[in-house]
Amino acid sequence: MVSPEVPVIQCLGVSKWYGNSRILEDFDLQVTAGEKVAIIGPSGSGKSTILRLLMGLEPYQSGRIAICGNLLPSEKESRSTRRRRPAQAQDAGMVFQHFNLFPHMTAIENVMEAPVRVLKLSSADARRRARDLFEKVELSGRDDAYPRQLSGGEQQRVAIARALAMQPKILLFDEVTSALDPELVGGVLNVLRALAAESGVTMLVVTHEMAFARDVSDRVLFMEKGRIIEQGPPALIFTAPQNERTRSFLSEILRK
Repeated sequence: MVSPEVPVIQCLGVSKWYGNSRILEDFDLQVTAGEKVAIIGPSGSGKSTILRLLMGLEPYQSGRIAICGNLLPSEKESRSTRRRRPAQAQDAGMVFQHFNLFPHMTAIENVMEAPVRVLKLSSADARRRARDLFEKVELSGRDDAYPRQLSGGEQQRVAIARALAMQPKILLFDEVTSALDPELVGGVLNVLRALAAESGVTMLVVTHEMAFARDVSDRVLFMEKGRIIEQGPPALIFTAPQNERTRSFLSEILRK
């Protein structure tokens, strides 16, 4: 268990690059337990990369990343010690932009898979947990539907239920509405709003939905070129941003 004084997410001086292209440069971030943080900014600013690093899906070259007090090894450390992501990294779960459901499994089988294989739950317990979650994400009655039989919004809600089924302390959301038709966005956002309001889980949300970021977050980060340019409570960021680049970005995106 993490001490209340220790942030559940810590990034200290993190740098990430591909070849000669630097995506993150001396990136610092601390998130406390239960905090809801929205990350906004232009494409290519490093927003999604942060989430992928926190999940251990990509290596980072320098700095320090810890999840719930457990260090994630850098690229050099992984090579030299053959260390993998610690088991405690199950504390974090991620919902992706493009659902990533197994097409050969039903909706409920997609949600049951990790609890059975990783947490060693019985099939009966995993099914009960999945059905409870389907009620939470408004998918009751869709247990036996295959992904191809579901709308994009329904598939994304299955993906949210799948992440919740592992009972993580941290949930990472990567532009979860950007692949959806406009009429399906509201249903997914309503599920996330309810989750933010009712759950003590820590949430880190990369989004281009400004109204959603304003409504659900405790803190908003504006990023550009791999750095946090400005951060603060939504009321400040959206009504009186201090940085000119933040003002310019919000003026442009809110005009659309």
